[in-house]
Formats: sequence, C-alpha cells, structure tokens
Amino acid sequence: MKVVKTIYLVTHGEKTNDPNPGMTEEGKEQVRRLLPKIQKFMPEGPVETHCGTGKRQKEVVECLDYSFANTKVSDIWGGPSTLVKTDGGKTILLADGTLVQWINFKTSEHIGGDVIQTAIRNLPHNSIICSGRPVLVRLGLRPEDCQSGALYALHVMEDNSIQIELLVSGVNLSDGGAGARV
Repeated sequence: MKVVKTIYLVTHGEKTNDPNPGMTEEGKEQVRRLLPKIQKFMPEGPVETHCGTGKRQKEVVECLDYSFANTKVSDIWGGPSTLVKTDGGKTILLADGTLVQWINFKTSEHIGGDVIQTAIRNLPHNSIICSGRPVLVRLGLRPEDCQSGALYALHVMEDNSIQIELLVSGVNLSDGGAGARV
C-alpha cells in the first residue's frame, strides 16, 4: 500500500515534576539532537508546525528553532497535564496541581481514535507535530511502547490508515509511562 503523505512527530524529552511541566536541560538536549535528522527528512523545513498547549510542547518548538508565532496550537496535541506516579498508582497532575486518578482521565478516549486520525489526515504533507507520547497513545500505542525525545513518522496510507514509524529512538521510560513521582 502506498504512502499518501507523511507527518512528523517529535516527542518532548525528559520533563520536570511540576504542574504544566517543562523539559529539563537534558530533555531539551534530547530534542535538540533530533534537528539534524529532521532536516534530512525535510531539508526545506516543515510546511506547518503544530504543538500542544503545555509548556513542554512549546519548548519542543523552541528547541527545534521553529517560530512559535507561526505555530498552530491545539489541545489535541497535548496539554499542560502530565502523568505521574503516586502511592496510589498512575495519576494525572493537572496544571493547577490537582491529582486525578488515571482511570478518571478521559482525554485519550475523547480525542483518540477517529478524532486524532482525522486531524492528522488533514495536515499538509511534511508538517511537524511538537508534542509527546500521548499523541501515540491516542493513535492506539501502549504508553510503555512510546518514546520520549524521539522522532516518529506518521504515514497516511491510501486507505486512510495511519502507520507509525519510529525514525530516531529516544528514551523508553521503564515505569510504564509515568514520568514523575509526586
């Protein structure tokens, strides 16, 4: 089956433990090291740049030296909340500091599947999404199979399916996807 277009996804690197976390200096370096690889796939640069609404998604744009002023921003590409581990297990830390049990956090369900696939299909060829692992989870991957500080290709196929290809490895978190412990 033929690839109709490719959208690139850069997942943010290691993050801080704050509500609406940014990336650590190491996390920023994880993203910066991807730029030469991205330039090989898109020598002219991305046609469009997209990112989520959280601090770490914006920092991905900045680490890649793209203009945030020209970036299209949407919650579909991630928000300021973050997955953390507590004594109670996996929890979501909201931007205001509130903890929500993983089982009660429904964003992946609500904007996963057809919603995110349609958004990706509607992006122009050679666009780039600056986000994180939740985009991959919304596309059906398990959190533990997704990498941070990595470059993925999202290939839109003739039949409108989306094939995910890991182009440049990043960090695979061993704790099942929870980045911070609170």
